[in-house]
Amino acid sequence: MPKEEKRGKKHRSPKKSSATVQDPQVSSTSNLPEDKEATIGEEYFDFLNEKLPTVDLSNYRSKLTSSKLKNSERWFNAQFDDVVSEQDKTALSMGLLLKIEHYAERLLEIEAELFENQKLTSRPDETSWLKNVSVGGTAGDKIAALVVQIHANPLLNLAKIHSLVSKVDKSNRREAILTAEAFRDLCSQYLLPDRKLIPFKNRPLQKIKDLSSGNKILIERRLMLWYFESQLKSIYDDFVRRLEKVTHDSVDVNRMKAIGIMTDLLINKPENEKFLLSSIINKLGDPSVKVASKVVTFLSRLIDNHSKMKTIVVEEVKNLVYRLHVTPKAQYYAIVFLTQMHINPITDSDLASQLIQLYFGLFKLLVEKGSMDNKLLALLLRGTNKAFPATKNNKNANATLLNDINTLYKVAAVGNTNSSLQAMLLLHQVLEASEGVNDRFYSSLYRKLLEPAFVQGSSNQPLLFHLLYKALKNDAFDDRVYAFLKRLLQLALLDTSPFACAVLNLVSELMREKPTLAKFEKSSQNTSLLAWNSIPGNSDDESDDEEHFRDVHGPDSESESESKASKKINPSWVHMKHSKSHKDNKFQYDPNNRNPMFANASSTLLYELLLLKDHYHPSVALFAQQILRHEKIEYSGDPLQDFTLIRFLDRFSYRNPKKRKNEVVSKLPKRTSYSPWAVKNVAVTSEDYAKTPAEQIPVDEKFVHKYITSFGVGELNNNVAGDNDDDDGSSVNSEEFNDELDRMKKVKRKRK
Repeated sequence: MPKEEKRGKKHRSPKKSSATVQDPQVSSTSNLPEDKEATIGEEYFDFLNEKLPTVDLSNYRSKLTSSKLKNSERWFNAQFDDVVSEQDKTALSMGLLLKIEHYAERLLEIEAELFENQKLTSRPDETSWLKNVSVGGTAGDKIAALVVQIHANPLLNLAKIHSLVSKVDKSNRREAILTAEAFRDLCSQYLLPDRKLIPFKNRPLQKIKDLSSGNKILIERRLMLWYFESQLKSIYDDFVRRLEKVTHDSVDVNRMKAIGIMTDLLINKPENEKFLLSSIINKLGDPSVKVASKVVTFLSRLIDNHSKMKTIVVEEVKNLVYRLHVTPKAQYYAIVFLTQMHINPITDSDLASQLIQLYFGLFKLLVEKGSMDNKLLALLLRGTNKAFPATKNNKNANATLLNDINTLYKVAAVGNTNSSLQAMLLLHQVLEASEGVNDRFYSSLYRKLLEPAFVQGSSNQPLLFHLLYKALKNDAFDDRVYAFLKRLLQLALLDTSPFACAVLNLVSELMREKPTLAKFEKSSQNTSLLAWNSIPGNSDDESDDEEHFRDVHGPDSESESESKASKKINPSWVHMKHSKSHKDNKFQYDPNNRNPMFANASSTLLYELLLLKDHYHPSVALFAQQILRHEKIEYSGDPLQDFTLIRFLDRFSYRNPKKRKNEVVSKLPKRTSYSPWAVKNVAVTSEDYAKTPAEQIPVDEKFVHKYITSFGVGELNNNVAGDNDDDDGSSVNSEEFNDELDRMKKVKRKRK
């Protein structure tokens, strides 16, 4: 290495400019400054007067021979990322800038020719084979050959990069996707740095001698790298625009692949991120539901990898939502994506406020147009519910929701099941964070419990119990809470067993939080639930084989003498004589009162527990008995799932569960499958289940365990296998069936 080059390399210490690199026009010579105010002339660039060889390169010495950039190192590791400052942008004239760029182009062309000649000399067979494949091979072979050559030295294969990108053409779908995938890998690993590319016109050419310490070799090397980066920026811009055209292909699979490639590029490198992000978000309005939902997945993956881009992505989605003539489907999938975004209550307060403004802005806009979709309405309310906890200290967000509180009550009253529940959840959060939960909210929730669709919707029941627990736990009026408990227990008598178990768990938890609710005795009357439970005929100790009929006076019933006296009173249009009884009715429990505060529920007891303790489902009966005995229900499962019929039937079609992968996730995943626990994770037809002590068996499976321990697992398996193997003929000839036929014949003879 010459001493001059060594000295130049030793003193080379270019400093990065603090100017922000924008995404300007791609062409390095477009929109150049005019010739006015040019302060540096051509005499500064004396190296431009040197004549470069055109054909004969035998006497030309490569400027990259001694550089690591020749083969192994990435071109951007040289860190020639200097940017011109704002005050120096007009230092060069347009003509001079073009001349310098042409000089750098010729330098890079000469280096590329030298590199090709060297390959022909050192590796003739490999070079010849790659050339033949590039001309006569299949589409995949041609792409692979170009990728191999570019990977060997991107800096000196600029023409091949151009050739590779030109294959991304919508007319040839398969070749376009293959090329795009190959170029994506090249960009992610070899071509693009972890910063935005800089065009040639934004380089500090007027300081190139100072940056290179006057070393001519370093000057030319810097010019070549600057020119290559500028051309690479132009090629990459052309590539992403070609790829965006592929996202409009008529085949769904091709569109999804193209969008996926754009997402990978956006995740890995910052170059052209604004165009890529806008193109991906625009595909939320794709006519295909499959493609639109896939875009939601891609955007979620982008946010998971770059959490700092949340604000930028939300702003871009907002532009799509409020765009003129946007389709309702695009708005729907945009809100779907936003509701799935993870919000950190500590760091994402401003983002949550931005989301709430977007949700309610769209909500009011759709209400004014009268084109409200129930699915979109429920989605907007769900998103607001999710974002609101992060804005508790933001007064503007609370004020925005309080101004539309009447609209929320209207949605809660007339909306469909999901919308009503989401509105009630949002109302509770808003009121709790501002003025406190009021009578209007509790009255609305109390009335909604009488709507079968509101209570019986299986998908909404977990949210309903979540709302009930939060609302009743923080209510300061026990009379109102007692009215809710009465109504819930009445619904439990009419609803399914899973719902009844969930209600009893809720009642037990509220009684633990509020011990004053656990009152099973009335001081005004000498009656109690425990006394009622001890009356013969109401206890569980009696045999179920015989029926007992006894007259029992309830705690609210009048005595026999009073009832006889009341019968002697003749009816009359004047009710003066009945004023006392009329007055007493004001203090009786009124289950039909619209306001739970005035239902007088505290004047009665939870008699529904007496019926629930005799429920046909063992778990319901057990839970009710535990409450009556002042015992807390210890149940860690999900009663809405664990006690359904399908879960019981699944116990007899047992399969070994899949092994869980120990993966670290950034947020809690949504529960998509049922996970058995404890003994329920053991097949009922196994020996382990039969050996399990009866004390560890859940009450709803005791009869199964008793059968297995009595007859053995083999008997059960034989019966199951026999039921599957027997055909219709063998079942007709069974002894049990013949005995049943004989019995029916005897009954018919007796009737005759």
